[in-house]
Amino acid sequence: IDDFRNFFKPNKEKSYFDLKVEIKKAYKILEASLQYSNINLQIYSSSVISAYGHANEFSQGVLNLISNSKDVLIERNIIKPKIEIHISKDEQNVYCEVKENGAGIEEKYLNRIFEPYFTTKEHHGTGIGLYISKEIIEKHMQGTLAVRNLENGASFIMCLPIKKDEIAN
Repeated sequence: IDDFRNFFKPNKEKSYFDLKVEIKKAYKILEASLQYSNINLQIYSSSVISAYGHANEFSQGVLNLISNSKDVLIERNIIKPKIEIHISKDEQNVYCEVKENGAGIEEKYLNRIFEPYFTTKEHHGTGIGLYISKEIIEKHMQGTLAVRNLENGASFIMCLPIKKDEIAN
């Protein structure tokens, strides 16, 4: 209960945070559900990578991406379902890529999946999770959230600035 309460506690102050720590917070909330569905989740990072922004909001965005990936893997009965999260950086940005092996997103939906209330889950989706994730990453953290299809699944890539933006504060 404390993990869940702290996860959604609003924090108006931006700060530097460790991406892997925040990803693990999101994972912890979904851990039992992922294990029950035999979904393997792996986090790949070669070093400690930090970004500037709202840590809890970043975690919420990651939670939405993991949850959507889980739903797709279950719905499509994927054999050996897996979710991989890759953390990397360059000179100016950090990247958090959430990949799954759920056979990808139909081309006709790729340009619409971030729209509010758009869902491909007929009876159990609200269409708000990806929209909220995009809003958090782009409007609150001055980053980007993009999607692309891979050979056997989909990839969601969050790009966040490493440093505090003096103009935005």
